[in-house]
Amino acid sequence: MTRNIGTREWWKDRALLLLSAVGAIIAITLFSIGAGQESTVVLGVIVFVSLIADNRRLRKELARRDAERCDTQVIEARNDG
Repeated sequence: MTRNIGTREWWKDRALLLLSAVGAIIAITLFSIGAGQESTVVLGVIVFVSLIADNRRLRKELARRDAERCDTQVIEARNDG
């Protein structure tokens, strides 16, 4: 789903994204103050695991889209031939 730049929904999405980023920065700052020196290691592990999980999700999405694209090409080839 694409949104037109400058629409109300687009601005709402950007504001929510900015608010989420500020909230994440505050949470990380409070965590690092409370955890001390170990916070860097813990945050590194959390980031690494989340990147791996997101990478797997994106790979599945790309595989699904590729399969849909191939199916569409087969249907179009049958209709043309």
